Amino acid sequence: MIYRVKDVLDIPSLQTATLLSGKEGLYNEVSDVIVMEAHDIDNWLKPGQLVLSSLYSLQESTRQEYTDFVAGLRKHGASGIIVKMGRFIDEIPAGLIEGCSDQNLPLIQIDATVSYRNIILEIMQNLINQKADMLDVYQNVHHEFKTLAMKEPEYIDVIKVLKKIIGRDVSIYDENNHCLASTELHPIDFEITNARELFPEKYMHYDYSRELVMVSDTLQSRLICKVPGMDGHTIFLAIREAQTFVEMIDYMAIENAASTLQFESIKQVALSREKESHINDVVDHILNGKYKNTEELNENALILKLSLDKKYRVVTWQHFQGKVASGKRSFQEHTDYMACTTGLIHAISSIWPKNAYRIFSNRITLIVEDNFTTDQSFKDYVQETLKPIYENHNKGDLVLRVGISDQGQLSDIPKLAAQPLRVVQLSNMIKQDAFVMLYKDLGIYRILLELSKENDLNDYISDKIRMLQEYDPEYFETVRVFLDSNQNYKQTSDILFVHPKTVRYRIEKIKELTNLDFDNPDEMLQVMIGIRISQLLGNYNKD
Repeated sequence: MIYRVKDVLDIPSLQTATLLSGKEGLYNEVSDVIVMEAHDIDNWLKPGQLVLSSLYSLQESTRQEYTDFVAGLRKHGASGIIVKMGRFIDEIPAGLIEGCSDQNLPLIQIDATVSYRNIILEIMQNLINQKADMLDVYQNVHHEFKTLAMKEPEYIDVIKVLKKIIGRDVSIYDENNHCLASTELHPIDFEITNARELFPEKYMHYDYSRELVMVSDTLQSRLICKVPGMDGHTIFLAIREAQTFVEMIDYMAIENAASTLQFESIKQVALSREKESHINDVVDHILNGKYKNTEELNENALILKLSLDKKYRVVTWQHFQGKVASGKRSFQEHTDYMACTTGLIHAISSIWPKNAYRIFSNRITLIVEDNFTTDQSFKDYVQETLKPIYENHNKGDLVLRVGISDQGQLSDIPKLAAQPLRVVQLSNMIKQDAFVMLYKDLGIYRILLELSKENDLNDYISDKIRMLQEYDPEYFETVRVFLDSNQNYKQTSDILFVHPKTVRYRIEKIKELTNLDFDNPDEMLQVMIGIRISQLLGNYNKD
């Protein structure tokens, strides 16, 4: 509730007053009243003050001096000016009328019989009463929403209390204009025809706008309060203005409702993060075998709604920029990866709501139930299920990989957990373009990985391969592609983007250097294994 110049005109002392100019300023706020007979307004005037004057110091002023005087009043925030006639002036100067009209400053004329004292007392009494009323309203609103906040309210609970206080229907919409809750029995269908932002006034700490909407061929108004959420999403309080605009005193209740919604958003996000952290810990215990016995494993499984009697696989989704990267990341890189991960897990959990998962900065590890009879059937299921998400995110230099472990029971998960991560890490090294790969798809690399746990893989690289690598890496790559292409010169040339004669020349040169016998299957197998090991060790060293 704001006390305005139009309200001042209703006091008993001003019943015979006349509004001469500045009608557009009748809604100016009045916070105080001051008698001013000197025109040194820079030293005395404060915003919101209503000026009482007999124009004593301005009796001989020019038209321009009067307009300058009014401009100064407006500059310092005066709400209006009341001029007493018959004491020093008998006629309102034209410059004063003109200036008040230009500045939208109400100019009110009173006669000599009207007492300054009565005007001041009546205005100040109204201001005091208004502040007392505002305090009562504030206490009532605060109590209503404080009581509500203790009950963990939902959207509908908040807007029902708001409607009770302001007497208007309220709805909540999301960023896509989808109605989330409404005090109306049937949320209205509408079309926005016009919208404008409102200039912030007292009690307005959120962003507001007013929309004109078409409802069943009828133009209606609604006040919109923008309520930012902690999770980055915004909701909108929409107050229906059927007959009149929302009054300023109602903004206090609207602000409290918006704050209640924000606090609930903060609480829900905090609870969600706490729950997510707890779930991550439980999934970690199963992935890493951090349980003492079967009973403890079963307790963890029950939390995740998993079963000791069913078959599972570990599925790891990893995303990275350009190539698989390990080691330390900057804070910004970590933040960017987490933003992508959050979007991915929302998409994945929407289609796999019952699967347990663990979130890392740039990967998601899931424990997925497997009811299929073959490895390929499960792989096809994963690929088909995740394909829409893959296509939606497969943009720019973002690389997406999904690795699948062997099948096992819940107690086997610790042995299986590393397999899908190996898949996504190695798929880029061995130049596999497949989006989804089984651990078994690694083929010989799987054997090499198991072998590397007990032996140094360098021991399995022949001297001829080492010689070729040291002599010319280009020759090494030619042999790799040549053998991968079943010794087909044309196919090799196409892959390397060189002429077939160039390939023939290089192969002959390689034979001279290494004495390799390309017709000997056993020797070629040894060479291919050595090349695979060299690639594997070379990529590890690069990372």
